[in-house]
Amino acid sequence: MNLFIAYLRRPYGRDDPRDDPFYLDGSFGLTGCHGKNLLNPGTTKVRKGDRVCFAQPGTRGTRIVHITPPIEILKRRVVVEIRWQPSRPLKYEQGLPLTAELASWFNPRSGDDDASIWSHLRTFSSPAIHPEKILARYQEWVSSKDSSAFAAMDRETLDPVDQRLMRPLAYGKRGHAGSKVNKL
Repeated sequence: MNLFIAYLRRPYGRDDPRDDPFYLDGSFGLTGCHGKNLLNPGTTKVRKGDRVCFAQPGTRGTRIVHITPPIEILKRRVVVEIRWQPSRPLKYEQGLPLTAELASWFNPRSGDDDASIWSHLRTFSSPAIHPEKILARYQEWVSSKDSSAFAAMDRETLDPVDQRLMRPLAYGKRGHAGSKVNKL
């Protein structure tokens, strides 16, 4: 089992078409946003049974809001979709801060400051160097949270500042094509 990081982007405004990931449906990759790195149909290293960690930047730094259970891979004509048994992610405010130490467990060249971490992880498409340490830290973090720390809607994984910038229905407005395929 390998662990990969999907370093997400912050929404850029009211009309941001951000639709992905669909944590509560267990789907990521349909929009093609990570198709030039992590989920490149020709070069992806992600395989069935691997796990994916979602890092969400925001006003209080980057937070790990979800680590999937083992995934399935669906190669479509132009995109790679990963699917997993749906599970609730953490709200942005409750996410595990992506520290320099955690970042180095993904990529030892990631550096100590936010800019260096961002530049070394945003297009990083190799498995984590120390997945066991990351999973242990995340599990410890999650186990200390009560049910109010978990998102009831996908958009709650975004920084509240970013949520206010987007229209109420912007996240997921294009729909989820994954609902038309077999669920796991």
